[in-house]
Amino acid sequence: MELDLTISQLKCLFFIDAQGSTNFRNLAKALGVTPPDITRLVDRLVEQGLVSRREHPDDRRMQLLQVTDKGHSLLSKLREYRTTVLQRILTNLSDGDLLTVARGLRALLKAAGMESEQERTA
Repeated sequence: MELDLTISQLKCLFFIDAQGSTNFRNLAKALGVTPPDITRLVDRLVEQGLVSRREHPDDRRMQLLQVTDKGHSLLSKLREYRTTVLQRILTNLSDGDLLTVARGLRALLKAAGMESEQERTA
């Protein structure tokens, strides 16, 4: 899938989407970059119609960033593409290999502290 976005711009888009809305400071902190860097990244996303910015209702000095309908559409296509590619890859694995992948993913989730309640009690 060809995109006219950098990895940093995609990270911004995904983060803003996950938050619902955010400000420049939170976005910069989350991505570990400086505010001027975030401004340039957001400017490009706004130019492409993927992100909008508006005044914060309680603090006019702060701007809130939100993903636009066009941005949501792009993210949806990216998620569909990722799912399609993953399904294609997984269909090429044997049952034994699929079990190995499942065990590995469970181990990663456990290490990240994200295992399900069902797995913790098993």
